[in-house]
Amino acid sequence: MPAPQMHSLNLKQVLLYCLTGMLLGLIYIALVNGFSHSYPFINGVIIGILLGAMIGVFEIYLFGQRLQRYPFFVMLSIRVCTYITCITVIILIVVTTTRSVRHEQIFLAALQSEESLAYIFHGNFKTAITYTFLAAVLANFIRLVSFKIGRGMPTNFFLGLYYQPKLVERIFIFLNISNADHVLKKNNLETYHQFIHEIYCAISVAAIHHNAYVYEYVDDQMIVYWKANHKARSSSWLFFCKEISTVMRNRQDYTEKTYGIVPKLRCVLHGGNVIQAEIGELKTEIVFHGDVLNTAARMMSVAHEKKQEFVASQYIVDRLTPPDEKIHHPIGEIELRGKQIPVSLYSMLP
Repeated sequence: MPAPQMHSLNLKQVLLYCLTGMLLGLIYIALVNGFSHSYPFINGVIIGILLGAMIGVFEIYLFGQRLQRYPFFVMLSIRVCTYITCITVIILIVVTTTRSVRHEQIFLAALQSEESLAYIFHGNFKTAITYTFLAAVLANFIRLVSFKIGRGMPTNFFLGLYYQPKLVERIFIFLNISNADHVLKKNNLETYHQFIHEIYCAISVAAIHHNAYVYEYVDDQMIVYWKANHKARSSSWLFFCKEISTVMRNRQDYTEKTYGIVPKLRCVLHGGNVIQAEIGELKTEIVFHGDVLNTAARMMSVAHEKKQEFVASQYIVDRLTPPDEKIHHPIGEIELRGKQIPVSLYSMLP
């Protein structure tokens, strides 16, 4: 993703954390202090914004992929301990600063005043820490679960959005590591798994950058998708393809030294209407059904046969802005069983 777009995406995420923190701060003040004084609400807004900004910056720039290699409990513990420490410091600084302004005292004198000591040891300070602790645990638990089972999936499950099947429009990219079998031939299964895992992690980071969702992993193939709304016409999936191409090039020396090969990706892009619904009883998943996925699988076979790295369908070409951006040349059509209209395919430059 270009630097300005990446910066804009990160800024929007941080602003969302700030707004959420401000809302939680106002709710806490209303529940604990009521509406008798205005300055607690000022404290709540300032603390909420600062905490939201802190969490946003930490999640985007400090944590992220760094903690994904650790067990779930370790990741959750590190996050919570870090946040609680920062939360305690921020609350003390903000409350003491506003108190020093109200009483026209220097900061240290306000911190050592009887009012501050009473607030810390006998007042609502412990309640504030407990509230923020529970909020931090809940927020981080939901975030980590979302990373484990798929971004957006916990909300869909809890709200039952796809308990009844829905017809939706989605854009899919099938990504295949075309030479992964060479790693398996030269190494054991553990090494093969690590090779696949590292590439999938790198692609997942790019997916987050471009607001994509990971659908599933099938051996050496990964499927990501976008909601085909008006924002999808900005061709964010093309920026995604460009970024993963750059990531693969940057990893060439490492993978060749570690695994003895340079990974090669093949990507096919297709979209259309599919059924999205929950399926299963003992193990429930949200899945897609429809000709779109079957067509994309056929497109992957064509990409292998013609040795093309990036292949797009007519559906994708029609949604490019500008219309002919990144198109290389047509590579033929595929006919689907039971369908009268064949699907035109194009090779693309990443």
